[in-house]
Amino acid sequence: MWRRRLVEIHSVPWVAQVLWFAAVVLLVCLHLFAHGTGVSKGELPLDDAGTWGVAARSLGTLFTLPTEFHSQPPLYYFLLHFLAKVSSVPWVLRGFSWFCCLLLLQFVLFLADELSLLARVAFCLLFILGGLSDYLATAIRPYGMTALLVAVSSVLLVRVVTEPNRRRVVAYVLATLAMLYSLAFAAPVILAQGLFVVGIGLAQGFRQGWRAMLLRYRNALLAVTLVAMAYVPYVIMALHYQASSYAKAAAPQRSLGSLGWTAYVHTVNEELFRFSSTGRLLLGGLLALGLCVPLCKRSWSGVLWLLMAFVQVTFVWLFVTGRSLLWFQGKYMTPAFIALCWLGALGVQHVFPLLRRGLWLALPFLLGWLVWGEYGKFRAYFASSQPLGFFQSFYRTLSEQPGKKVVFFDLGYDGQHLEYQSRNDRDVTVATMRGRGWASAGNNHLEPGYVSSVIDQTAPITRCYYYVIADPQGPYQSTFVPRLSGLGFAPRPSLRVARRLTPVYCRE
Repeated sequence: MWRRRLVEIHSVPWVAQVLWFAAVVLLVCLHLFAHGTGVSKGELPLDDAGTWGVAARSLGTLFTLPTEFHSQPPLYYFLLHFLAKVSSVPWVLRGFSWFCCLLLLQFVLFLADELSLLARVAFCLLFILGGLSDYLATAIRPYGMTALLVAVSSVLLVRVVTEPNRRRVVAYVLATLAMLYSLAFAAPVILAQGLFVVGIGLAQGFRQGWRAMLLRYRNALLAVTLVAMAYVPYVIMALHYQASSYAKAAAPQRSLGSLGWTAYVHTVNEELFRFSSTGRLLLGGLLALGLCVPLCKRSWSGVLWLLMAFVQVTFVWLFVTGRSLLWFQGKYMTPAFIALCWLGALGVQHVFPLLRRGLWLALPFLLGWLVWGEYGKFRAYFASSQPLGFFQSFYRTLSEQPGKKVVFFDLGYDGQHLEYQSRNDRDVTVATMRGRGWASAGNNHLEPGYVSSVIDQTAPITRCYYYVIADPQGPYQSTFVPRLSGLGFAPRPSLRVARRLTPVYCRE
């Protein structure tokens, strides 16, 4: 595979191996320096804190809890659950996504035999320098792992279509199921793959006869069908828990007719790559070459990657903007990002078919220049002191108070941040209502009955109660204050963190 490709670089074997080794090492360093700062950041944003909060629950609940709260399949949450048992510090949790992206680069560099070595390097550069990659490599979310599985699944499908055997079919089914059970927004990938296989089959059926077509493509058709059937349990579970949310998609704000070419261009430019105007033109040319040149040579693999990008963007445009106020977010189009990186790499493969030796001799200098630029930012980041986030500061102030403490959050999802910060502190109890909306960004206010019951259960062993207010007329006034006053707790000076006041009641 990749060793056979070394003849593209130089006729002297050891020179080829040195150049290839240098390119691989420099790409790994570029990935580290470009995204290492994001891995080390301290405070978790809402989605990351919520993901940890779900994954930290008991193992038995993880079969359904991710779908109920986040509309996501459970696989990533299971992996995060066991990873957090080893260490739950931010760089370890984020490092899993960074490691998945590193595995993606290594898969392409060493196992993607469909691309030339230069095209593999081009894929890695497009991925590392693309606008979406920093999120994929640093978020405590399943998107980084899904990016790896999307690439593996799609490459294996092309191999099943071209040269099927039992081992490839099994590998494709396993990789695709892992992808589908990692991210809800990976569903359009299996749709695109199904369209690709059916389209190839129909074209061959009309040309060579239906019997010959079925004999040749039965493995691919069977594999896609098995995967689709194995995905049905998650679809049923998602509809069960999120039916009310999905119902909003019945009358989408956007229509298929409003999806002009400008929508796709905007998605590629602003959400996925964020290149300069010159970079956009170069990328557009590479994408066109990556699609058109293989078609002229009767190679249909480029169609799969185009379908993946088209179906993904269309799905997100219609589904997300139709069911919520959310606009395009690049993370929802992770499969499209991988597909476009691959098409761009195919374009590079066809632009430079005859200049391999000279390019390979110059490539280490180009990669070294990119690595040095990112290293400067990487070093400057770690040389400077990073400010604490609000919830880091809040917990630090809270931990200075002696005794056991209970903290109510009027908006339940805000408590996820403090739950993470106080995960190893037995003196802090975060009071957020468990139930629908607890781990989502919904308007999850506390109820008076919940506040009263928590106070009754914890009062004998609690020294101080804190209430983070979002609604001054809510349970704080109606339940929290009179209930604690009746139990002998008195108001203390409010806790001030970042100009935000949190009322405090302590035992006399």
